[in-house]
Amino acid sequence: MTEQGAQEKNVARPWKGLVRDAALTVLLAIVLAAGTNMARAKPLPWIQAEPYEILVPCPEVMGEATELAPDSSLIGDKSTLLFDVRSAKEYAEWHAAGAKNQPFDWLGPPVDAEVRMIAREVARTGAKNVVVYGDGDDPDSGREWARMLAGARLKNIHYVLGGAPALRKVPAKEQVNP
Repeated sequence: MTEQGAQEKNVARPWKGLVRDAALTVLLAIVLAAGTNMARAKPLPWIQAEPYEILVPCPEVMGEATELAPDSSLIGDKSTLLFDVRSAKEYAEWHAAGAKNQPFDWLGPPVDAEVRMIAREVARTGAKNVVVYGDGDDPDSGREWARMLAGARLKNIHYVLGGAPALRKVPAKEQVNP
C-alpha cells in the first residue's frame, strides 16, 4: 500500500467511528426512553389514540351561554338586547327585528373593546338578557360570540340555535327585511 493510500484509509476511519458512535447513542437513547416509559405508572402511548386537534381555539376565556330555540319568546322580549354577529352585508340583507349588528370576525383582532361596549349597553339599557345569533354554521359565530360575552362575566347570555337561517323560518312578524 502506498503512503497516500494509507493516509486516505486513516481519514476514512474517523468518520466510520463517528457514525458508529452516533448510532449507538441513538439506540441507547431509544432503549432508555422506552424503559423509562414502561416504568411509569401510566405509560405514554406509542401511537396517538385520538386525532390531534389542528385548529386550536384562541386562549380567550370562554363561558357558558344558554341555547335558545329560534321561536323563543325571549328573543322578542323588550328586556332583551339582540345582537346579529354576521357581516354588515348579511345583516343588511336580513336581520331579526330589533337586532343590532356586531360583526364577529374569526380571524380579526381581539374583541375586548366590543365586549366592553356590549357591557356598557347592557348597563345603560338595564337589559336582563342578551341574545346573540350568527351564521348558524359549525362552529356557529353566534354561539362563540355568546361564549366570549359569558367569559367576560356578563350574565344571562343566550344564543339562537341554528342562527339567522333558523330565525328566518320564524313567522314573518319576527323578521325585518330592509
